[in-house]
Amino acid sequence: MSNQWVEGYTLEEVGTSHKDYGWIVSKVKNSGGTFNIKKVFRIKNSSTWNAYKMTRETIFYEMGRQTVPEKRLFHGSPWAMQIAEQGFKIQYARSNGACGAGSQTNVYMLVCKVALGVTGFGSRLQAGTHSVISDTKHVIYNETQAYPSYLIEIS
Repeated sequence: MSNQWVEGYTLEEVGTSHKDYGWIVSKVKNSGGTFNIKKVFRIKNSSTWNAYKMTRETIFYEMGRQTVPEKRLFHGSPWAMQIAEQGFKIQYARSNGACGAGSQTNVYMLVCKVALGVTGFGSRLQAGTHSVISDTKHVIYNETQAYPSYLIEIS
């Protein structure tokens, strides 16, 4: 696996002996996931990464130049391949999905880097916040606030 960045979009398979693969397996296990990981791909997408960096910088200034809280979170969706290539599209999200428009029967799922910023609680974004914790889910309302960094093929 190469650490070299690319202009545009590419998927790079992560070998089972690579530390990132082990980290993904550990993250899945710690989350209680019981599915089988077939392959892991690192997503390299310069346009969605640049949009994410700009959004994170905006949040940084809105927080008074404080470090922006970020987390690596799972996202299940039947559109995981399209999200990897094009980024998130809010118009496809559904409020009744487990993870946006997610599904438990997917062949792919994502690990995303999410700039949470100031987090509120409940079901709606409140003034001065950038994300919400609703039940056990983190919810964001800005599609460039999350960068899909890994695509996981599961069975």
